[in-house]
Amino acid sequence: MKKRILFVLFCLVLCCLAVSAYAEDGDEPVLNIYCQTLGHVVVEDKGYKATCLQPGKTDGSHCERCGMVLVRQTPIPATGHTIVVDEAVPVTCTTDGKTAGSHCEVCGQIIERQKVITCTGHHTVIDKGYPSTCSERGRTDGSHCDICGEVFYEPVVLPLLDHEFTESKVGRDCTHDGYTLHTCVNCGFSYMSDFDYATGHQLDIVPGYPQTCTEPGRTLQATCTVCGKVVEKAEPIPPFGHQWTTRVKPATTKKDGVRITTCSICGEKQGEEPIAKIASVKLSDKKFVYDKTAKKPIVTVKDANGKTLTNKIDYKLKYDSGRKKAGTYHVLVVFRGNYKGTKTLSFKIVLPDAKGLKVTAEKGQATLTWKKTPGAQKYVIYYALAKNSTYQRLATTKKLTYTAAKLTPGATYYFKVRPVAEATSGGNTYGGYSKVKSAKIL
Repeated sequence: MKKRILFVLFCLVLCCLAVSAYAEDGDEPVLNIYCQTLGHVVVEDKGYKATCLQPGKTDGSHCERCGMVLVRQTPIPATGHTIVVDEAVPVTCTTDGKTAGSHCEVCGQIIERQKVITCTGHHTVIDKGYPSTCSERGRTDGSHCDICGEVFYEPVVLPLLDHEFTESKVGRDCTHDGYTLHTCVNCGFSYMSDFDYATGHQLDIVPGYPQTCTEPGRTLQATCTVCGKVVEKAEPIPPFGHQWTTRVKPATTKKDGVRITTCSICGEKQGEEPIAKIASVKLSDKKFVYDKTAKKPIVTVKDANGKTLTNKIDYKLKYDSGRKKAGTYHVLVVFRGNYKGTKTLSFKIVLPDAKGLKVTAEKGQATLTWKKTPGAQKYVIYYALAKNSTYQRLATTKKLTYTAAKLTPGATYYFKVRPVAEATSGGNTYGGYSKVKSAKIL
């Protein structure tokens, strides 16, 4: 039995080898019966990284028995260079420099090679010294490199020289001090000493005189008797010119006035101008018929020469308030400016005439009717026994009708009506009489 099993296994191995021999080149090996039964023997295929110029591969694996690829390796493309700039190194007088270049940061390959710049050495310049004076310090010679600035020999500062002074005297006068002037002949530096102070002017003063309205004046003049200088020169002062002011003695309704013009400085009188007195103050109308509108008659004021005066300049007006109802009203004229005083004018607003009177004769009486008069508050009835005789007051009523009783039968009576308004001032106001109407009593 044991021999039979070994024989079967031997046959399976031969079959696998035979199948593998017939697999085409590049194809995956055919899975043999043994791997199918016992499983693959895995072998790792180690990958490698890509470089700047060479591609790489990922890790993979295959079966050691049958050769089957279990994890395929994938190619990795080359990364390319990572360029780093190599900064230039400046050349100095004592050290070489370099040009700018570059290399790969990863693999270190030089992309652009830096070139060496050979140093030139110092360029020496002599700093020329100069001697001291009495006002400025000198210094010795020195040297330095005019490329890098390095100092080779530091100059030494020299001390100042002493001044060499000469002296001169300056005399004093009225306005300037005297002194001794010390001046250095080398640098020109100077200073003063031994002051002798100025004496001041000795003045001769010629007084001035004031100007008037018409004559010029002059300021004082001051002259030094020592040096002859005019310290203050006399200057002409122009005349004031008259300052005219006008004083008015106003005219009234009874007396003339006068306008006197004089100079407020010297009192000279320029002249007198008469102001004619106020001759007339009139209203354009003194009587108006009631029509519910306010009345405002025009005021005209004239002087004795016939000149018309101007409202708000020569006078101002104040009218009574209202001026719509029937009654007597006033206008106060207040004179001003060249005129003074007041004048009160009056005008009336009267009712219209009564109209539409009708008389109806009846037994022992008569009935009167009439139309309403605008503005009237009551009516007065008059009668007479003859048309042209004296009329007597019969009655007063607020109505538009009235019955006259106890009249003599057969007699003829004549009637007329007059409207009345209770005015705000000046007593009652009456309108005109109606036309006379008659009636023969039954």
